[in-house]
Amino acid sequence: GSVTFSSSGSDAAQNSDFTYVDNTVFILDNTAPQISSVSPGADSYEKEGGMQLGYTLTEVNGPIESGTVQFEAISGPGGSFTVNLAGDDLVSGTLESITNQDEITAGVVDGTVYNIVFTTVDFAGNTGTHTVQNVTYDTTAPYASLSFSQPYASGDSIVTVTATFSEGMANELDTIPNIILYFGEYDEEEEEYNSSIQSAMSETEDSTVWIHEFSVPGDSTDMENDGMVHAEFDINSTMDFAGNLLVSHPGAEEGE
Repeated sequence: GSVTFSSSGSDAAQNSDFTYVDNTVFILDNTAPQISSVSPGADSYEKEGGMQLGYTLTEVNGPIESGTVQFEAISGPGGSFTVNLAGDDLVSGTLESITNQDEITAGVVDGTVYNIVFTTVDFAGNTGTHTVQNVTYDTTAPYASLSFSQPYASGDSIVTVTATFSEGMANELDTIPNIILYFGEYDEEEEEYNSSIQSAMSETEDSTVWIHEFSVPGDSTDMENDGMVHAEFDINSTMDFAGNLLVSHPGAEEGE
């Protein structure tokens, strides 16, 4: 904080008055700048447009002298790079984006995991550091392959469908892979199948593999549901950890 000066002595001529300028002439500062509330956060997954850097800077004496943010690549195809803080980035307070955001957007590489390392220096020379660990940048949309526990089944049989995704899938309450199974012939006029089942799938120990056990509609004498079982996913709830929505398998033929 600021240092207040007072005098209890005098010069050789016994003058005891002194000149006081103001209390900002000399400031004692042993506190390093602090970075907090960083977005994106630790152990997060970010899709395209999600690496928008925000943070809160706390510096007791206002702005800081300089700062850098290193995106340290710890796995994946991308490399490490550093972005300078500038302008309002150096002012104490909360920011939702930084001056050189374009450099971050250009520098991050799909499939790379980063540690985001802040280094800040105030005008007294105090250096502060803050690290956000394991931020994954993922812009690739997932896809799935399906398999069934048995190739043929009659009405009322219990069958398990397994979805193997190209990457780990989100498992929050509103973003669980949701599968829709269609049975019987497709009615062109009604634009629907004879019957269908829709349900959230269950995650296995591997976040890329999800299963669902279902009972085939009808009974063994029911012919209305005969034919190939068709499947699709609810794309509004089926996405990877970064929020990329499911797309068709790149090897699938049209209508498959």
